[in-house]
Amino acid sequence: MSLGYDVNEKTNVYAAYKEYFLAPTPYQLFDGFNGNRNLKPETGNEFDLGVHHKFGKTWNGNLSFFSRSTKDKIGWVMTDPANFTGQYRNFDTEKARGINADVRKQLTNHLSARLGYTYTHIDATPTRKANRDGYVPKHAVNAGLDYNDAKWDAHLDIRGIINRPGTADNVFPRKTYWLADISANYRVRENVTVFGRINNIFDTYYAEQSSVRWGNPGDWWPGQGRNFRLGVEVTI
Repeated sequence: MSLGYDVNEKTNVYAAYKEYFLAPTPYQLFDGFNGNRNLKPETGNEFDLGVHHKFGKTWNGNLSFFSRSTKDKIGWVMTDPANFTGQYRNFDTEKARGINADVRKQLTNHLSARLGYTYTHIDATPTRKANRDGYVPKHAVNAGLDYNDAKWDAHLDIRGIINRPGTADNVFPRKTYWLADISANYRVRENVTVFGRINNIFDTYYAEQSSVRWGNPGDWWPGQGRNFRLGVEVTI
């Protein structure tokens, strides 16, 4: 359910409410070591409140707040530390809240810029510390430039992850890091496009997944380093 109201020609306020249902996965239910056939599905609700404003003919912004509550959250609980075995179980609730803000500016007829920021806080639960053991960063920044004309489109995307602490100091190689990607497409003909992309331009070393909590220092899965992709897309 959502509602919107135009305060004036430049400003719109809105609110939204939704409920959701998430069934346990087959692995969580039936795995021979970790499964639990008595798991209940997660249920919850989310409330959003925001405002959209046009600052002028060429730029606009959005600011919103969200609050989410999940009941019967599913989490893995260690039941035998000696043998490193556990089971998926339901616990009471998980509450989250945050803020999203973004602005977009049309610089020329073909070039635009964008900037966004997200703050997220997820309460600790019986199986995880705050922000899901730090996997969800408290602060995230997204910025970019977009160019479009009849033949070309090109994009610069910058993503910043700020203060992803993990459960200890060595869970991730970096608590804060920045990634930059660039891509371009050229339409040779109506049905033929040549494309290219460079990911992680500055070859930043980072990780988004880690097993340090249960393993050894440095037991993380690094993200991809600098990589390239070139190709041709033909529509028949």
